[in-house]
Amino acid sequence: MDFLTVQDVKVILELILPRKHYRDNDIVKFVNERYNSRHRAKMYHYK
Repeated sequence: MDFLTVQDVKVILELILPRKHYRDNDIVKFVNERYNSRHRAKMYHYK
């Protein structure tokens, strides 16, 4: 897994700051989805 980008951190904070309760699994799932999406876009570019 690559490092988090500043944009990823911004989006994560926007998700968790308004809520008082959140699950760690939700954040991990979100980060993995963003990583996979970014990876697919990168691989499509090199196709």
